[in-house]
Amino acid sequence: MHNQKNQSKIILILFCSIILNGSISLSYAKEETLDLGETGFTSQVQVRETGKNYLTRKVSLNIPQNMTLKPLSMFYKTSLPKHEGPSVTRHISFRKNPSLPIGTKIFVFSLYGEESLQAASIVSFDYGLCIEYRSMDDIRDFKKSLKLNQPISISNDETVKTFGVTSYPALITVRDNEFEIQEGF
Repeated sequence: MHNQKNQSKIILILFCSIILNGSISLSYAKEETLDLGETGFTSQVQVRETGKNYLTRKVSLNIPQNMTLKPLSMFYKTSLPKHEGPSVTRHISFRKNPSLPIGTKIFVFSLYGEESLQAASIVSFDYGLCIEYRSMDDIRDFKKSLKLNQPISISNDETVKTFGVTSYPALITVRDNEFEIQEGF
């Protein structure tokens, strides 16, 4: 009975990991300890016996057909202020190119601010970072209503602050050795 409960928990963990990450990494020791690994992003199961070499084998899971997964309920409200007044452009230098192609334009916006909605319809950008949203459906509807084809990702204040953004809406342009940040439109 106890082993059956443990097996059910392991199957649930495996299922959730596959759904959320798209892959899974597990290793377990002979003592029946469960180790999710350092990264959890590999696709094979490692079986380890104490004092033996590592063995690797694929494990398939049978997921019941009638199982449904509700979308995650997620929301984020930024603490960054809305930009007030005329547009401001700043330049922030960096030593090493952050693996973004020169000329890349990243638009930082809220789904619920009038300024962001107006700017999104006129600004040319390659990627969007949404810092205020209630659900992924809201982002999908926003893209559809403005007929945007660019990828838009959910983000947070810490991420956009690493680019030097202090208010929104903002446009980050990657230059040769600097970020050009335009806040306000």
